[in-house]
Amino acid sequence: MSEKFLTVVNGRFVSKYPMIIVGRESPMTYATEIILRLNQGVDRIILIGKGRNISKAAVIYNILRSKLRDAVNIDEITIGSIETQNRRLISYLAVIISRRS
Repeated sequence: MSEKFLTVVNGRFVSKYPMIIVGRESPMTYATEIILRLNQGVDRIILIGKGRNISKAAVIYNILRSKLRDAVNIDEITIGSIETQNRRLISYLAVIISRRS
């Protein structure tokens, strides 16, 4: 995948693909949401974990792999940081997940 799938504008993520930003919910909640969207016909979803939730994003992907086995695939991973309004840097991990045909 040569195109850039995610950009950061003014501290916000912008993409043409649907995004799920990991927060306080349980990993299973996010995994269920991704499975529902894939079943509705979405081809690609971006899973984003920021700060302390980076590890939770990895757990969510591992849940998807264990439940769906070879039906999901990682297309690309981006690691970076965004600057908040008070000039603090927060790291993020963005994973583009697609379903296999």
